[in-house]
Amino acid sequence: MPIPPLSHATTFVGRMTAWVKSHPQETWGDLTVLLPNSRAITFLKTELEVGARPGTWLPELSTLGQWAQGRTGLKSPPQLELLLTLYEVAQSFPADCGLPEWSSFDAFNMWGRCALGDFAAMENHWGAGGLTPSLVFTNLQKIKDIESWSFDSAELTVDQQRFLAQWDMLCPLMERFTERLAEHGHALPGRILRDCLATDISGKNVLIGGFNAMTPAEKNVLDALRSSGATVLWDSDRSIVDNPAVGAAFVRQHATATENSAIPDQLQHGERTLKAVRCSARSMQTQYVQKVLRERLAEGQTDFRRTAVVLPKADLVPQLLLALPEGLGAVNVTMGVPLNMTPVADFLFLALSLAGDAPRFRHDTLRALLSHPITRKLHPEVPREERQLLEKMTRKFIFSVGQTDLEGMPHICRALGPWLDIKSSDRATEHFVGALCNWADGNALQALKDPWL
Repeated sequence: MPIPPLSHATTFVGRMTAWVKSHPQETWGDLTVLLPNSRAITFLKTELEVGARPGTWLPELSTLGQWAQGRTGLKSPPQLELLLTLYEVAQSFPADCGLPEWSSFDAFNMWGRCALGDFAAMENHWGAGGLTPSLVFTNLQKIKDIESWSFDSAELTVDQQRFLAQWDMLCPLMERFTERLAEHGHALPGRILRDCLATDISGKNVLIGGFNAMTPAEKNVLDALRSSGATVLWDSDRSIVDNPAVGAAFVRQHATATENSAIPDQLQHGERTLKAVRCSARSMQTQYVQKVLRERLAEGQTDFRRTAVVLPKADLVPQLLLALPEGLGAVNVTMGVPLNMTPVADFLFLALSLAGDAPRFRHDTLRALLSHPITRKLHPEVPREERQLLEKMTRKFIFSVGQTDLEGMPHICRALGPWLDIKSSDRATEHFVGALCNWADGNALQALKDPWL
């Protein structure tokens, strides 16, 4: 029995599927869909296969790099092969050329990875702002911007001379390395994309979707395809793109007005039900997931591809895989961000540490709390008095701060209200937590745009 399609134009895969299905099936073989990775290709391929007539040619589904390799005939070898080629080229230079001496490939490995990364970045940025290897790997003694490094001194130290000699060899090394790759029909990804631009590119019947990061070389190819008729879909939501505090600057920067207007607005609409469950241990979370999925299987749910299991950390994946019930099929497992990696966790740690110090507060913990983003957002007047407090602490050699030390600083006193009001009692912790909740509750907190806070 075939897997039923997602059939939701509201999903990004659904939007791409709708684009393909807007063309007659007999013409699908003439279409090209460029995606950021093989995972997206698998999802789209599965969706298109359902409902397609027997013998239907699917569109060419490819990443931008693979597509460019097909257009140019060049291949980008695996990193190990690239490192071996670079090692062979580097060893062909004379011993006194300025490059380091390596006794073996293992000794070369770390240096080679750094050099290979620089060469790949150079290929990706070639031509951006007139950038070329000869311009990047220029003589450091001619660069006035780094005079603080003392490379403009009349006499250089032995280490500086050795570094300059090595630096001056990077451009010749990259040129010979590129030539060696070309002899075997190989090239770095950036070079393949640049060579692709020299071919007869047409964006007709091309869909580009899901990119959230691009090198300048990739952007040049995308712009060429877009200008010649390609359709571009962005995997985002209106609530994200329109919010400057959310990390969608890439979409805002690269989407045209037409593409931007096609981005759906779905996250802020629709009914949601949240249920909090207390688990005695992290591993018990996977057992609860198993319980929920078993219940849905018993209720007759057969397609779990739109069911997302979001884990707090990757180390729970093996336990979850063992806990998944039989007959489940495909399920979407992804990673969330643990609370201890957010500014909220830092703030709570500082808040509890400061509470433990009451009625006098350690200067380092106090300053960290006052300068924390959450405190700054809820009490924006505090920075005006922080310098005054620091000067007073320095002048009077104050290492622990009490309420009397904060006289004349009303904004800091207001910000420290929950901590200054701590009283010794059996319910001190309960009172402090309640005061802290009241301190963080109000219009200022609700007006915060930063999703981290």
